[in-house]
Amino acid sequence: VLESGEFYRVGGERPLKTDVRVLAATNKSLRDAARDKLFREDLLYRLDVVSLQIPPLRERPMDIVPLVDYFIEKNLPEEERHLRIRFSDQAMSLLQNYSWPGNVRELSNVVARSLALRSSDLLGPDCLPGHVVHNEQDFLARHLGTKTNVNEVVRDWSRRLLKVILSKGTIDLAELKDTMEREAAWTVRRVIEETLAKTGNSRTKAAKLLNVTPRVLRYLEKEKDK
Repeated sequence: VLESGEFYRVGGERPLKTDVRVLAATNKSLRDAARDKLFREDLLYRLDVVSLQIPPLRERPMDIVPLVDYFIEKNLPEEERHLRIRFSDQAMSLLQNYSWPGNVRELSNVVARSLALRSSDLLGPDCLPGHVVHNEQDFLARHLGTKTNVNEVVRDWSRRLLKVILSKGTIDLAELKDTMEREAAWTVRRVIEETLAKTGNSRTKAAKLLNVTPRVLRYLEKEKDK
């Protein structure tokens, strides 16, 4: 079928024509497997027309949100698709910080599980598997190490992110700029909200922790609400 586009039905006597495109995916190096006699070399060359190297999900956390939205819609029954079901910010943070050894298939299963266990339209950490919930501290220790300066952390992650962005080949610069500005604004908004929650909504204490004046904090709060 791959070579000539023809095949025989079981028991058939005449060839049938087919016009299909074959997509094959693997997490192994097929060239190494062929060299080690674990994969047929002739099949490799028939399949290897266009090859795409897709980074593992843990290296592209920016893809988590659109994938989650897709899997929510995919797994919802037809009669519930009008509902606005989403993960809470805390649950989404856990999803983005998880290393996803099972890649997209594992994410799909986690979303399906969360939908099955939900008690409302907002999916919280209680809907997530334990290994995803308890992974956050391991993630922070693994990726932040001994870094305590927030600027050092941001620089480190910016360099990691740059490698992922440049590996994409074609880049829409305007879209990238908009996305980075939107994510920066979201980060500032979340920092303010979490700090206020930690200080019992005391703007004086929150401003001190954030190293700004209460007046600047009020201005930033207004900005985040726009």
